[in-house]
Amino acid sequence: MLAEELNRLRVDAQVYISHLKPSQIELTMAEIEACAADFAPRRLHHNQVFDF
Repeated sequence: MLAEELNRLRVDAQVYISHLKPSQIELTMAEIEACAADFAPRRLHHNQVFDF
């Protein structure tokens, strides 16, 4: 579902993944990277701060 929705985007976007189950982080990120590699998805880390 994520890949389908990302393919509908009409703008460039940075994709960060959050709310991952601690025991499944590597598996979930591998699945996301496999289906949405064009968007270079990254894991959002705890206390990560974005400055605009």
